[in-house]
Parts: sequence; structure tokens; C-alpha cells
Amino acid sequence: MAVFWYSLMEILQDNMPSIFYKEKKGKELLEEAQKLGVALDGIETQNYLREAALQQRVREAKNTRYAQLGWLLALVSAIASAISALAAWIAVGK
Repeated sequence: MAVFWYSLMEILQDNMPSIFYKEKKGKELLEEAQKLGVALDGIETQNYLREAALQQRVREAKNTRYAQLGWLLALVSAIASAISALAAWIAVGK
């Protein structure tokens, strides 16, 4: 269980947006896009990088990760609630 929480905290630290967050540009932006698995189709044309379009794709990829994380947290919460209800039912039954 500790491994799960450690992994969750690591994901949150890597992906939490900040008020003062500046979007990456150039090589850093390309590296982040590749790390997130963002498609680069139509982004680079004749040695010119359309940074705004790539930044939008990176934001969308991050939002997808947040949505997946929310789903996971909801699932863990539902399982914990079921276990709690079962424990209460057993306690009352004795």
C-alpha cells in the first residue's frame, strides 16, 4: 500500500499545475511532449516548430492524466467505503 501512495505522490508532484507555471518552449517542450506521448504530426514544418499548437497538445495530455488520476482515486474511495460498510455490518451482526 505504501508503494501505491508513494507512486501517487510522485505523479502529483510531477504533474500538478502551478499558478506561476510558464509553459516550456523549444527543446524542453519537445522533450516533455515525447515524455507524454504527444503526437507531433503537423507541428514541425520546414524547420519551424508551431509551439502554440504543441503546448496545447501537451496541456490536453496533462489534463487526460489528471482525469485518469481522478478516476483512480474515485475507485480507491469506493473500495474503502465498501470495506468500511462490510466491517460495520460484521460488527453489528455479532
